[in-house]
Order: sequence, then structure tokens, then C-alpha cells
Amino acid sequence: MLAPLLVAAIGCALPLLQDQDNDGFGVLVDCDDADAERHPFANDVAQDGVDQNCDGVDGTDADGDGQASMETGGEDCDDADVDVFSEAPEICGDGVVNDCDSDAGRALAICGLSGGRSVTEADARMLGRVDHSNAGSAASAVGDMDGDGLPDLLIGAPVDGGEGVVWVISGMARGDLTLGTDTIGSIRGLSGNSRAGFAVSGVGDMNGDGWDDVLIGSPFQDTQGEDDGAAHLVLGPVSGDLSLTADAHATLVGESVSDLAGYAVASAGDIDGDGQPDVLVTSPGDDQGGDSAGATYLLPGPLEGTLSLAVAFKLSGEEAGDQAGHAAAAVGDVDGDGVDDLLIGSYLAGSDDRGAAYLILGPVRNSFGLHDADAKLIGDQDDCGAGHSVAAAGDVNGDGLADILVGAPYMDRDRQWATGAAYLVFGPVGYGGRLASAQATLTSSREGSLAGWSVDSAGDVDGDGHGDLLVGALTDSRAGPEAGAVHLVRGPVIGHVELADADGRFTGAQAYGRLGKAVAGVGDVDGDGFDDVLLGAHASGEDHPFPGAAYLLLGGGL
Repeated sequence: MLAPLLVAAIGCALPLLQDQDNDGFGVLVDCDDADAERHPFANDVAQDGVDQNCDGVDGTDADGDGQASMETGGEDCDDADVDVFSEAPEICGDGVVNDCDSDAGRALAICGLSGGRSVTEADARMLGRVDHSNAGSAASAVGDMDGDGLPDLLIGAPVDGGEGVVWVISGMARGDLTLGTDTIGSIRGLSGNSRAGFAVSGVGDMNGDGWDDVLIGSPFQDTQGEDDGAAHLVLGPVSGDLSLTADAHATLVGESVSDLAGYAVASAGDIDGDGQPDVLVTSPGDDQGGDSAGATYLLPGPLEGTLSLAVAFKLSGEEAGDQAGHAAAAVGDVDGDGVDDLLIGSYLAGSDDRGAAYLILGPVRNSFGLHDADAKLIGDQDDCGAGHSVAAAGDVNGDGLADILVGAPYMDRDRQWATGAAYLVFGPVGYGGRLASAQATLTSSREGSLAGWSVDSAGDVDGDGHGDLLVGALTDSRAGPEAGAVHLVRGPVIGHVELADADGRFTGAQAYGRLGKAVAGVGDVDGDGFDDVLLGAHASGEDHPFPGAAYLLLGGGL
């Protein structure tokens, strides 16, 4: 019986072993057994529409990465390396540019701001000049102050000398620098504990002279009463040692005692639609909506002289204790109507202190309460502090509309307190609701890290056309107790993102330095085509108590 069975088995297999075109390859391996010019060892004629060598590619694919070599008409620039081909993902640390359509600069940009690294490796390390100056409490880009055609930097040191100072630094600064020595200029606050530099922002060209200008918050300044606060406009260019006493072009004074005007300041874009740049100034201690309900003021440019904020458009907090205006930012055009919009943070909003962020769609041409905001985004948990930080996110998803970021640093997770979170909401926002419905949620798993203390757009640090994000974690302890950290999340992003797995992370220089007090995307300060970032650590200082520091990291060459 065995012999007939063996003969039958061989007979069944013979069709599979047959070589009908006599090219030496049976039907099992020959992709076309009716054509003797097509077999695994054939010479593949590139781009003729025929796969002669049966590798699934019209051309030679020696490394099996699915793309033919450039020599045979394909797009693979290295057909001996399976990890190198057109549009290949960059593999950091392998010593080659993986994407044939890229270059070394792009690869450095992608990998340079990836993984974990200390800010001691930053391109520029700017250290406070005196003890307790708290340099790095605020950070911002400003236009060209020194005539080199590139953006420059603003660093707030609100406790320097008691009155505070804002340092102007060249965007081309590199290495270890001391604020006050290696600077373009300085702007010193009024005498006393005014805390000039608690907030600072470049606000564009307010007077039309071709130079960008600077807005400085002094929330503890006493002008008409104790801690009524003020904001000061200083016209650019700034060089040498200036003072707000002599050199402020406009001073915007809080309405009442303890208003803390100037707690946050920023450009408002053109929020009223008149073609002139506008500014915003917040007063979280304002009482119009109830004790410390808070307020945000919008002032159309140009500005000059001493003005009470009572003349501005005023957006008042909903309820007592909300402290609306703890944070505020112009966020670009969220709804696509061609007019800039505004986001206001109120981290104590609601009886449960969930906090909220209020979206105001431009144009704004009158005063009103935040209960009439176009959208209210409410915190996801009691006491989570949503709205502690707010920022424009750029266009992360590439739909042509501006997106927004909201930080909630007191968010708890998995029974761990204050791990923190940040929420990305795509434009158009609609009518708001719970931040739990945000298109992306960025969360920390480290107890007490306060992720979301600060947030901002990083611009496009890797040149891929998508906006990237910065999330500051003030008391993250991975580099030492409360050393702080800043997470870089590359766009596009959607869904849940664990910040431990973020594309990049920068850790503080030493324990209790609190990196992440301020984060800022500062544009392309070195002109290499990649956006750069500026980070503040207000309590940093190895040999002295709290001089503070700021760190510049370049997107295109780290």
C-alpha cells in the first residue's frame, strides 16, 4: 500500500514543481511561470511597469524595504540599508539620515529635541545676576532689538533689586551668560516691590516705527493704591539700561487696590479688527464680578501716557474667587473668520475649583462678563486648576484653524496627587464643555509634578509642517526634588499622550530649581528654518539662593 500512496503524493506535488516557461524556477517561486524573462534572479528594468525579479517592486530592492533603488529608478537612496528609504522615520542615534527626502539638519532637529536631557546642555544658559532675583519667572520672544534681522528674547526677573527687571537678550546668544553682563539691554521697574517682569511679552509694532515693542507686567506696583498693579509699554528698540520711570511710553494702571493689574500681559493680535495691534492686561484681583472674580482688559493700539484700565474693554470674571485672568493669551483665528480670538484662564472657577478657560471670539468692541463667553471649557476634576495656564497651540492638526492649549496642574491621576495635565482643543471649539472631551489629553504619571503649570506652542521645531507643544511640570522630580521638567510633544497629536513617553523632555539643572515656571516658543532665533524654545527656572542657582535662570534650546541643531 505504501508505494501507491507515495506515487499519488508525488503526482499531486508535480504541478507545484513544474517550470512551464523553462527559466529554472518553478511556479512556487516564479511570479509569472508563463514568462521566462520574469523570475527571482532576473534583471529588473526600472519603471517599465513590470516586476521582472519578483520582489514586488518595479526596480531592484536589494534590502527588502519595499522601495526600489534610485539606480533602478526607485526612491531608495541606500539599497543596502533596510532603515533608509524615502519618507523613512528618523532613527535617532544610528548615525545616518534615514529619510532620503531629508537632510542632516532636519535629522538633527528631529532627534536633537528628542528623549531626555538636562538643560545644562542648552545652547544658551542665562543665569540671574543676584540672589533672589528669580530670573526666568517670565519668558518671551520679541522682535529684532539689535538690528541683525532675527528675533530676540525677553527674560523677567521680578525680584531683582526688589523692583524687578526685564532683560533683553540676543537670539544669537550662546553658552553660559550672566544676565546684566551679556545682554542687549535692561528695563528696570519702579522703586519698591513692584515686581516688574512678573509677566512680559513682545507685542509687535504698536507705534508703526518698524521696531517691535515690549509690554511688562508689574502686578505689585502701588500707583493709586496698594497692589493695584500696572503694565508698561516700552517702545523698541531697547538697548542699554532703561527704567520704567523714565522710559515707559505708556503706563496702564489698575482700577482698585489689590487688583494686581499686570499679572499677565500679552499681545492681543488685532482683537477689535481695526488693523492695529492690540494688547491685553489681566487683573485677577478685580472685584467687579465679586471679590477677586478677576478681569481681563483689552486695549487697542496705539497707546501713550498714563491710562487707567477703566478706559479699556473689560471682561469680568463670573463669580467671587474665580481669579479670572490668572492667565490669558491671544490664540489666533480659532473659528476661521479672519479675526484673532482670545483665551482667558480662571483656575479657581466654580464652587469646586475645577477651573475653566473662556474663549472669546473676535472682534471685541465692548465690555462684558465671562458668562457671555463664546465657549467655556471646564476642568475635568474637582480642584484640578484648569486654566492655570492657557496658550495658542498653532495649527496642530493642519486644518487651517488655530488650536488652543489649557493647563490643569493640580489634576490627580490614579490616586496620585497633582500629577497634572494639559488639554489640546482643536478649532473651531464650539460651545465648550468639559475638557475631558478635548481632542488630546497630555498627562503625567509622576505624583506632584504639576504638569501643565505652563504651556505654549513650540512652533515647528522639526520642520514637518505641524505645530509642536510645550508642557511645563514645575515640580517634576526625575532630576532631583522639584528640579522641574518641560515636555515637548510633536504634532500632529490626538487622543491620550503620556508625558513620560513625550518626544522630548528637558530636566532641571538641580534640585528645587523649578524648571517649567515659564515656557515659550520663540520662533526661529538663529535663522536656520527651525523654531526654537525658551525655558525658565526661577528658583535655579547652584551656588546662590534663587538667582534663577533661562535656557534657550535650538530646534535645528541640538
